[in-house]
Amino acid sequence: KHPFQTMEQVERQVARGGLSQVEIDELWDSVFLSAEQIEQLLADVRQIEASPSAYPLFVLASMTGARRSEMLRSRIDDFDFE
Repeated sequence: KHPFQTMEQVERQVARGGLSQVEIDELWDSVFLSAEQIEQLLADVRQIEASPSAYPLFVLASMTGARRSEMLRSRIDDFDFE
């Protein structure tokens, strides 16, 4: 797997050309978002209001790195809000 990279780094590599679609897809799988990009993503998700659980799940994933299956299996006792 490729090391984690910013979107800008991946866009530059793709723009240079010479990569197969599989290689391009692998590069995009290595993207991480900056703090500003995460804030914008969360703002966008909050505005969409797709479901009541969407925004909290996006916040949890972005702040902890938890996977979807981990988030969906979580229980109240898994969190210490104190």
